[in-house]
Amino acid sequence: MFKKLVLFAMVAMLFFAAQAGRANAGLIVNGNFATGDFTGWTLGGDYANPLAWVTVNTDGLTTTPAGPSATYAQFGTAGAAITLSQTLLTAANQTYSISFYLQNALPASTVNNEFQAFWDGARVVDMLGGVPSQMSSVWTPYSFTVMGTGGDTLTFSFLQDASVINLTNVTSAAVPLPGALLLMGPGLLGLIGVRRRLTK
Repeated sequence: MFKKLVLFAMVAMLFFAAQAGRANAGLIVNGNFATGDFTGWTLGGDYANPLAWVTVNTDGLTTTPAGPSATYAQFGTAGAAITLSQTLLTAANQTYSISFYLQNALPASTVNNEFQAFWDGARVVDMLGGVPSQMSSVWTPYSFTVMGTGGDTLTFSFLQDASVINLTNVTSAAVPLPGALLLMGPGLLGLIGVRRRLTK
């Protein structure tokens, strides 16, 4: 019975280690737009409007303020939001931290000036421009946490009629497993110690 318990604990540890490895694998494709285009991403909303501005810029390290990456996506709108989305191969029931850098070239604009992020269609970030603005003219890091289901869609929405909103360095990271699972290893060692004492 004891051998079966130890075997079960070892199999469980290997399973959780494999899940953690999968969860930590890079999920975001072309998160800093280094390809010079939107490879890996799907554009939506009003992106085809001839009055909108949708591009990948490559001068991020020479602009003022300098960006965290040389390349970044840039969106200017004409009354309706533009979306950028990517479907991610996540691990079910795994919590993820999604991080990104954002810059609003004219954050004080009070008309049609908003940034949102969605996870499977549910809004998780909503930032408004205006006075005071929830966005900054300086490149600023942001992050939020979400739960994976096995396949999830990350969507960003941009609305900036007076200028542009810039995005780069979109990354994902698995949130560490709960403490109870991390204690499984010491717990297994404890079981072995108990077994040795009982057999003496």
